[in-house]
Amino acid sequence: MFVTSGSGGLLGPRGLIFNHPGHLLVSNQNVNQAFAGEILRYNGKTGVFIRALVPRTDPNAPFAPRGIVLGEALFVAEFIGKGDNNPPGRLLAFTKNGKFLADLTPDPSEFPREQFHPRGVVVGPDGLLYVSNFRDLATGLGGHVLRFDPETGDAIYSDD
Repeated sequence: MFVTSGSGGLLGPRGLIFNHPGHLLVSNQNVNQAFAGEILRYNGKTGVFIRALVPRTDPNAPFAPRGIVLGEALFVAEFIGKGDNNPPGRLLAFTKNGKFLADLTPDPSEFPREQFHPRGVVVGPDGLLYVSNFRDLATGLGGHVLRFDPETGDAIYSDD
């Protein structure tokens, strides 16, 4: 094993990427815990825990982080929020050093808030963020791929 269970609090890794200078960043859900998830940083050559880049104590820490991607910022797909009955998730942006920048969750007038449960996020060849969204947690049906401008945080719904 490269990073063992429990190392640095690892309990439910969901997404991972390497940054520059080669650290491994892991979105850690903290499965079956009453506290938020976090983004953990490990040495990319040894797997040794360095620190929580976004600690669970941060007021903007994702509760159930899944996808993670690094562009001009660190973008994290939070699958569900804290609470009962599968509350909607968020799309969060942090600096490369883990400071909160923005909540990029779509405006409810453009996309139903209760149906926003992002899982994966990538930067496309056009520089936009592409986010996979698992729509209906009760039935498991549906889903979307949404696009966002990573600089403004605006959701893009057409080819404009």
